[in-house]
Amino acid sequence: MTPKCLQDITHNAKTKHYPNGLCKTSVCSRAVYREDGWEERNPVHDKREKPQNPENPARADSMHRARTKVFDIAMMNDFTHFVTWTLDKACIDRYDPAEVSRKLKTFLKNKVSRNALKYLVIGEHHKDSAIHMHGLISGNVKLLDSGKRTERGQPIYNMPEWKLGFSTAIPTYGDAEHIAKYITKYITKDFQKIFGNYYYAGGDIVRDVPYTLHDMDYYRVDAKEYSV
Repeated sequence: MTPKCLQDITHNAKTKHYPNGLCKTSVCSRAVYREDGWEERNPVHDKREKPQNPENPARADSMHRARTKVFDIAMMNDFTHFVTWTLDKACIDRYDPAEVSRKLKTFLKNKVSRNALKYLVIGEHHKDSAIHMHGLISGNVKLLDSGKRTERGQPIYNMPEWKLGFSTAIPTYGDAEHIAKYITKYITKDFQKIFGNYYYAGGDIVRDVPYTLHDMDYYRVDAKEYSV
């Protein structure tokens, strides 16, 4: 492979191509996207500031990247149900992130192995700081009709195999972008990482979006701007 200069293999714009035909383009003020297959001869390792508080620019950048990744995963996979899992204080200390995380990951691993579960799960605090989860799933999981319906008339199911508390599972509706935006909204500026991560995702899911790199005039782009 013939060596190239950095300016020959880097671009300032990246366009993602989603299965439903949606395209999203990110444009930077300098060329930061490198073509695949090229490495620096003497790479420079920079130390990034650890995010500590909601006003920290590094944390804002980290949250933006998490929202982007959650959106991508939701767009790239055919999830069938939107779930909410709560925790029963008789079964688990619902205020202890470490205990909740450990049992949640055991449950998810078991369902992936036995029921081909695919999942994208986000933890959230109740007003009293108790933990509960929202997420998207698909797979051969057991669902029981609760006999209740949403305002849209959709059946509300329960997941009897969720033994840690209460559960609801509602069939997803709308196009992929609607579903992706719905789950992404749970990561807000007031969001706190409960399990050390913004989300859990697993099973046989697609995580990456096909993309193309190119160049655009940054100062002619009329779009929301982020400082990174």
